[in-house]
Amino acid sequence: MNIKGHLLKILFLFVLVGSVANADIRVVPFYEIHGNSVYYRTENGLEKLQNADAKTFESFKESSSFGRDKNNVYYWGDKLNRIDSKTFEVVEGYGITMFKDKNGIYTFGKNYDKLKVINFKENGINIDFNDFKVISSKDPTIYRNKNDIYFQKGGKIYPIKNVDAKTFEEINGRSYLDNKYYRDKNNVYYFSEDKMLKLKNADRKSVNELSENILKDKNYVYFENQQIKGLDVNSFKVIYENRISEPENLIKDKNGVYYIDENKKTLIKFRNDEIDIESFGIANEMLDDYFKDKNNVYYLEEYNLYRLDDLDIGTYQNISMTRYKKDKNNLYFKWKKVKNVNPDDVEIIENDFIKIKDTLYEISSFEEKEVEILPLAVDVKTFEYIDNKYYKDKTNIYYNKNGKLKKIKDVNFKSFGILEENSYFGKDKNNIYYKGDKLEKIDRNSFKVLNESYDNSIIKDKNGIYILTKESSIKTIKIDKKIKNIDFNSFEEITNYPYVFKDKNAVYTLNTYDDKIVTVFSSKENDYKINELSGVNPNTFEMIEPNYFKDDKNVYYFSEKEKMMIKVENVDTESFEIMNDDYAKDKNNAYYKGKIFKEADAKTLDKHYNENNNGYKIKDKKKVYKIKKWYLFYNWLFLKIRYN
Repeated sequence: MNIKGHLLKILFLFVLVGSVANADIRVVPFYEIHGNSVYYRTENGLEKLQNADAKTFESFKESSSFGRDKNNVYYWGDKLNRIDSKTFEVVEGYGITMFKDKNGIYTFGKNYDKLKVINFKENGINIDFNDFKVISSKDPTIYRNKNDIYFQKGGKIYPIKNVDAKTFEEINGRSYLDNKYYRDKNNVYYFSEDKMLKLKNADRKSVNELSENILKDKNYVYFENQQIKGLDVNSFKVIYENRISEPENLIKDKNGVYYIDENKKTLIKFRNDEIDIESFGIANEMLDDYFKDKNNVYYLEEYNLYRLDDLDIGTYQNISMTRYKKDKNNLYFKWKKVKNVNPDDVEIIENDFIKIKDTLYEISSFEEKEVEILPLAVDVKTFEYIDNKYYKDKTNIYYNKNGKLKKIKDVNFKSFGILEENSYFGKDKNNIYYKGDKLEKIDRNSFKVLNESYDNSIIKDKNGIYILTKESSIKTIKIDKKIKNIDFNSFEEITNYPYVFKDKNAVYTLNTYDDKIVTVFSSKENDYKINELSGVNPNTFEMIEPNYFKDDKNVYYFSEKEKMMIKVENVDTESFEIMNDDYAKDKNNAYYKGKIFKEADAKTLDKHYNENNNGYKIKDKKKVYKIKKWYLFYNWLFLKIRYN
């Protein structure tokens, strides 16, 4: 064989070997199979899909985020429990993610940012695909199935009664809004908590949704489901109409500029002698609190509209996304002039710092009419923003704590970095830092963040689990593993009001008093005390409403008075229904604060809405029961956080 033939043979062998080698790697959308292992893509690269069978693994054309093998079904790298792999199918064309197997039809619900599979059949719904429609895929998710309307809340699907299913529809249905307004052939509705509230005397043909909570027709303006009197409908406008930004409650008509008081459902009218109503609108598209008319600029804070005094409207300028503004004469912070500053000399460094020539300044006082600034001892030429309120110059690391620049002491400058993007945690080769404070006695090598938030962050190391409070990292609560046999790997927070945690073995509550601090838990009477709940299944344990929890067998109530979780005795879990954080019922009993409430009649106990004031009462055939005045606001806030 000549040299040419030998070269061709070698080339063929290389191709063959390469083909065989590559045969061990199969790339499917979102997933990769390497030999006997399956991997899924994350923002940090590939992660191994534990216990997946590579030989039988496949993904789906309908949705590449789904995958399955001979044993299980996976979604975005998470195994879906109780789904039959052999009969699993992805269902298309309904506006939401839907799938099915031999046991039912499913979708996903939100439960503390974790995927929860919802079985329509288990919720009493047999879907007829010939007459099934997703009316709203936002919050709430609403379905029509034949002649019935349902809404989805957490892991449950509930019927909506007393509406005409065939004509029931969204109003406007803007993609960026959680839709709250609906109509059928008879009425217009506002969705509140778990009820469709009728809008009294609303004209269904002329209704127009202006924001998430504001609607008008040819006759009236409504906030939620209440008529707002005293407004001219024809000239009425929402200042932030067609925007996601807040505050949506800022409105105007030909007679004035107003703010809607959410609690009283009444108007707060701003002084109109200094406002040109016709030209009044948004001053800065990137900020929610600046407005202007043809003559002036205004700053909105705590239901007050402040004018920037002596402003030259002709030379007015926004300075990026900051609370600093300027004209030819002055620099302003919010609505007040910054004292003794030439606006042409100023460079803005984030929202709290300004640079004038070779000096950096921060706000030192916010006086009645003017703002004073204070020079800072930093190297201006090398001063730069790192991330999430961390800064550096050529020699030091700093943290912006409530508008004041704080130098971090004893930090290793060369090795310092932010744990991840937008994190409050920093680290160097020796220590961990939280909001600019060094975390004492934390093992850097075994340190891990369990949950990070502005109010409370939870971390762990080889010695314990810690809660870092909002005010300062110095207020560190430690759960000592010598005291409780906690599995660190599976330990997670369920809610921080009240403090409830779980791991693979148990569920835990933490009794707290916000005005006291302790560093180590013990079995003695301390200000903070961790309790293990006996007889609770951590695999199925979840929060269902404020103060109410459940697992696969029982319902639990967190008693604020006793600072402990109590089991609701003799409860029928299938028929259990929560009225608010105090009252509940099932087919047999009424409950008050987790205990059987013999005084009430379970069969007739219900939440009765008053459409005139958007409130409700807890009552039965015998009487009306007391509810906490603050509950409506708190429940609204809870639902907003939980389902957004």
